[in-house]
Amino acid sequence: MRAACSAGRGCAHLGSGTWGAEARDPVRAWEFDAAAVRDLCAVDAALGLSLVTLIAETIGDRLRATRTRLLDLYGPSGPQRGGAAP
Repeated sequence: MRAACSAGRGCAHLGSGTWGAEARDPVRAWEFDAAAVRDLCAVDAALGLSLVTLIAETIGDRLRATRTRLLDLYGPSGPQRGGAAP
């Protein structure tokens, strides 16, 4: 299942919807057959662990970058008082 995406946009499928994104820099991406990857991970536990670790680290990096960006845009200006750091 592929979506028609305009030039300069990337598309991701989530359920029945299509989500778009724009990249600031050129992007290189690979597409894998999910069922084949799951089968390989079921056979080779070390591969599965490596893949999950890599994906989890990437998600964590992106969440930290998103949090920082949101704090830059919408966070309080100046130091916070009377509370612990988030």
